[in-house]
Amino acid sequence: MEDSDERWSPVTADNEDLRSLIERGAELTSGYLRAGPGSTAGRPLLDEAITVLERAYGRIEPGETVRGQVAGQMGWLYGVRHLAHGGDPKDRTTAMHLLDESLLSPNPTPVLAAASKIILGQLLLAGATAAMSSPDAMMRMMRGGSQIDVSAADRAIILFREVADGPPISAETTSSARAMLTVAEALRGMLGGPGGMDLSKLGQALTAMQTLQQQMGGRGAGPVPPPMPDLSRLIPQQTAGPSPAYAERPEPDVRFDPGLVAVVAGPIPGDGPPPRPRPAPIPAPSAAELRTHLESQDSLTVDDRVALAAAAAEAPGSQPTDHLALAAALIARHHADGAGGWTDGPDDLQTAADRLDRIAPDLPDMTAEEVARALHIAAQLPGQAHLEQAFAEVATVMREAGIATLVYPGAALDAATGRLEPVSADARWSGRIAAVTPVRGDAAISHVRSAAQLVALIRRGRRPITEKAVFVANPRGDRETATMDALRLRRAFHPQSTGLGRTVEQHHGDGTPDEVKACLNAGLLHLGCGITGTGALELVGHTTLTPAEIAEPSTPDTPGGVAILPPDPAALTLLADALLNRGFSAVIGFAVPVPDRLASVIYWMLHTALVDDGASPAEAVAAVRAWLQDPHREPPELLSTEYRAVTETIDPAAPAYADALTCRGL
Repeated sequence: MEDSDERWSPVTADNEDLRSLIERGAELTSGYLRAGPGSTAGRPLLDEAITVLERAYGRIEPGETVRGQVAGQMGWLYGVRHLAHGGDPKDRTTAMHLLDESLLSPNPTPVLAAASKIILGQLLLAGATAAMSSPDAMMRMMRGGSQIDVSAADRAIILFREVADGPPISAETTSSARAMLTVAEALRGMLGGPGGMDLSKLGQALTAMQTLQQQMGGRGAGPVPPPMPDLSRLIPQQTAGPSPAYAERPEPDVRFDPGLVAVVAGPIPGDGPPPRPRPAPIPAPSAAELRTHLESQDSLTVDDRVALAAAAAEAPGSQPTDHLALAAALIARHHADGAGGWTDGPDDLQTAADRLDRIAPDLPDMTAEEVARALHIAAQLPGQAHLEQAFAEVATVMREAGIATLVYPGAALDAATGRLEPVSADARWSGRIAAVTPVRGDAAISHVRSAAQLVALIRRGRRPITEKAVFVANPRGDRETATMDALRLRRAFHPQSTGLGRTVEQHHGDGTPDEVKACLNAGLLHLGCGITGTGALELVGHTTLTPAEIAEPSTPDTPGGVAILPPDPAALTLLADALLNRGFSAVIGFAVPVPDRLASVIYWMLHTALVDDGASPAEAVAAVRAWLQDPHREPPELLSTEYRAVTETIDPAAPAYADALTCRGL
């Protein structure tokens, strides 16, 4: 090792690429093993290898396969520094967390898993025997005055046995595992006495440890190094030149002697045995596969659920909901363990809180059910989860738009304070609010899919509905009521509007898909056509315009218009999101079926509020609902005859009708 200073100079380049860092870490590890584990000369190489791989580990995103491999190599190095060099106790804790991460990573290689299990088992034994570090402690244990936690020794035995009895990796690996298994079983027997330490097993444990030392001296059970991470498909190979870790290798000092090359006369045989087929690699399971398995298995133990949820949270394609599932599993394990927590690291509740904080920025994009689940988990972690910070921007935008509250199932975001407060499911709301769940009351309600959608719609703005009004009425000739609605509404409120379909007067087109699509930037789009079972508009002839065709965004940076749907709940369910994605700022429809004759009256009152009163869509809907519920309502001035004909057979105040009109968006 005389040239160690030259070949193992410290890394100083901040921009060294990930491949080079990992390769350099592997080179330093090899150099340390050549110097001898535990040797003074090898310690600088060990420290430098840890430093280099820490930099590489910090650059790898969770879920990447190479992260688990690098974690295994780092855990092995930290473990050796603790065991062979008397390292800081933090080295042991860090090593155990990294080795657990490596073993939980999807499909670790057999060599990596074996090396990780052997070093992790030794670290567990080191913790189990730490209580025997002084004569006084030994005496207390012998008398039973000090409780002994044998779970670490039990787990070490399991790990060593998995390697010793599992598929053979190498003779050295199997020998190391069997030797450590003997020691672990002897120590377990010694520590497991009913009244404290079992002195009858002390001699057996000492004999096993002496045998292990002799084997290690003869290199029969030395440390099993982890393999270098597989970089072939995870990190692009540099093309500018060889990796620095290999470029510095000296040329071998071996002369080429052509006399040593054997030449065999005759043709080269070409009929040898066929090559052994190489098995296809087993792909790492995706988060979706792990999620399905977790949700479909009711008989999993609490530990299995935590392990499976942790794997899904770090697997390719993981979603914030996977971290919620992991947090819930950790809380369940905390209660199953009697709320005892861990003695040498963060307990399950703290880890669950960390997972919740990790996905907190995603909460505004999540659905009502997902946010409700996050809030339920947070309620079990008092003072440890910080979810409200994720809604700070949402609250600010709501205040600017004059929206006081955003209602979730069981909670509400107060725009004035920015706090999420618990609310009753039976609460009645008033004023100007937004909601991602059904609510009661006489409030002007903007129903939205998520907080993020609310912010996007507020920032989009709304164009005047009279700027460009378009009516699509009865294009197939099967909805005469829609023709009459368009005729009355256009004459009274929108004399300059565009008419498509059978509009009687001011006809601008038959209602083809291209004509309707060209009007999807309207300030007001009133649809009086049929809706198929998949949400497509039934247009002239047998043509349709599907939700996917409607949803294609046109000019998302411009203010959006208002779309009014036919009195069919399927239209609201299947078309609202498509129209909002297209660029509309509000979609007004019916949550339940309403008779066409009553819908005509409702349309008249809605356009009155929008045009004559200048109300916003949510406010106009609230005004119409209040009018329907009022037993002393005044008939529409210009529609009194039709109103009286309707109310002779239909009660507009019936809850099914009075609460049917709904505003999606602003």
